[in-house]
Amino acid sequence: MYSSKNLRKKVQHLTLIEDWYNNYPNYDLSNLFTAAIGVPNIFSTIYVAIRKNPENATEAATETWNYYNVGADMREITNYFVTKYGLNYFAYNFNSGEDCTNIKNRIEAIYNANIYKYRKLIETMGYTYNPLYNVDANELYSNMEAIGDSSSDRTPDGTIINTSGTLDNNDDIGPSTITNYTNPYDENTGESADYVNDKTEQSAITSKQTYEEYSETTNIYNKPANHYTFNPDTGKYEPSGIFSVAAADSAFGVALGGAERYYAEKRIRKGNIGVTKSTELIDSQRKVVKFNILDEFFKDLEREIVVGIY
Repeated sequence: MYSSKNLRKKVQHLTLIEDWYNNYPNYDLSNLFTAAIGVPNIFSTIYVAIRKNPENATEAATETWNYYNVGADMREITNYFVTKYGLNYFAYNFNSGEDCTNIKNRIEAIYNANIYKYRKLIETMGYTYNPLYNVDANELYSNMEAIGDSSSDRTPDGTIINTSGTLDNNDDIGPSTITNYTNPYDENTGESADYVNDKTEQSAITSKQTYEEYSETTNIYNKPANHYTFNPDTGKYEPSGIFSVAAADSAFGVALGGAERYYAEKRIRKGNIGVTKSTELIDSQRKVVKFNILDEFFKDLEREIVVGIY
């Protein structure tokens, strides 16, 4: 069987992982991880939400959460790694500067290649949720109307001139006569009668308005309606100011004011589809709890640089 020189060298350099750990304060395992991952590492700050168990009826009425940092510093990561893999081997010797550099580079490469996976897994560890809810909906509908009262003012400008007199045929002020016939037709002949006693004449007197550079402006104002609430001290309804809605209670996501009519409908649906499903959800949550982000990182290292015992 062919055996390369490099492979024989690796076998000769097999070093117990515990020995790397016990090489402190030289280039030990903790220093190796620090050089490869850096400080601070992404595993050092991992906050998870744990629901507070109520201690009385008042606390039981509301759901509150406490946040804990379950991250690990480099020394804790090293201790855990040695606990799991201490009796396995690295094909590198900690007394060789070249070997230390090579294994450091390999750990760094594995870490960088999987850093997206680690960050997203850490993200999921920070979610806040009730594991029994597979339906969690919060629907908010809002409608607002601004009615109020309207008022207007008129602002005239210019001059109106009134002229009185008689109106001629050209619609100008001047002499004119109106003739009124008492009996315009002869009863016997049916012809027009023109007897002096049968008619009267009078002057047509009228008035005329002349507009010189006249204009008029109308402004319309909308005033919010007053809101009244009953004051038991005075026994009267009194203005309560402009109606307002907090942003949290508005489907628009902003605080609202000035509406005379506001309609809000809020629907909250929570729960699951049955008791059998509840047990499945609890079982799934227990599997989530068993997850360990460091175990995921160590598995990636184990496949590439750890020599196991068989």
